[in-house]
Amino acid sequence: MRVYAHMPDHGTHTRQASCLIGGTDSTSPYRVHPQRVLENKWVDLGVFNFTGTPTVSLDSDTQDGTGDEDIAWDSVAFQPLSAKPKNFVVAMGDSYSSGEGATEPGGKDYYAESDYYDKTEPKSKNSCHRSKIAWSRQATLPGSSKSIGALADSLDANMDYHFIACSGARTFNILNTGRSGELAQLKQGYLDQNTSLVTLSVGGNDARFTDIITECVLSGIWNCQAESLDNIDPDNGEKTGGDTGGLDEWAPKWLHEQIRPRITATLKTIHDKAPNAEIVLMGYPRLLEDNGRASSAWKTLRANGSTASLTSSPTR
Repeated sequence: MRVYAHMPDHGTHTRQASCLIGGTDSTSPYRVHPQRVLENKWVDLGVFNFTGTPTVSLDSDTQDGTGDEDIAWDSVAFQPLSAKPKNFVVAMGDSYSSGEGATEPGGKDYYAESDYYDKTEPKSKNSCHRSKIAWSRQATLPGSSKSIGALADSLDANMDYHFIACSGARTFNILNTGRSGELAQLKQGYLDQNTSLVTLSVGGNDARFTDIITECVLSGIWNCQAESLDNIDPDNGEKTGGDTGGLDEWAPKWLHEQIRPRITATLKTIHDKAPNAEIVLMGYPRLLEDNGRASSAWKTLRANGSTASLTSSPTR
């Protein structure tokens, strides 16, 4: 059965509430979904095989709880299915997977719960920016005439799709520490023995491509090899003092010694939680040419005052 929780349009704030699913054989019988959807909305918690009495309960003990935010739902529902869905898809990763910048600034395609900021409530900020036109929703699986997003939106009986990518995510945001007030992606409960496909992009933020773009491309320094960045702790992204030295020497070492093993560990952990899933790890556009200068794509985008189009078409 497919399980739903109905979120009211107000009085729901937390991004960390666990919905506990009882009576199922899932290896992950819980789901976490940000509550601030800002509309009366049924939230799809996923498809489960129930071997006992179906129950759903809401855990009100959250890591972000301080006693001043509401946690609520007003109804749950169960939709019987005639068979197990063919596809259980989970979209994870960073901005290239969330769909950051897939439309012009101010676009209305971000899900409200992932694009909420009230200056009177700084704690409420969420900038995961999950877009309704992110590539995982536009992709079409073999044998299907409709996109993953279209199947999910129509509640197709053969599709169980969940979208938990978050803009800015690093490997530690996948594994251990959440971003934008959400739990780490692997702690949101969407991977289990039924998962058939995981889509993922990660590593770019660990590799500090935003810092490199800021330091070199956006400031007009077209040759980055001699530039340097502030040192950071790779486990939490915090500055540690000093600088990296020239990027021509630091970057290859950082990628080989830090980023590669972290991506490997992330993939292994995903596989452990979803042992039957195919994991599709996406790549990134080239930011710099071989001689260390900004790529022609970035120069064109910078000249046009936009970098949005790069995030709408990642490469495998």
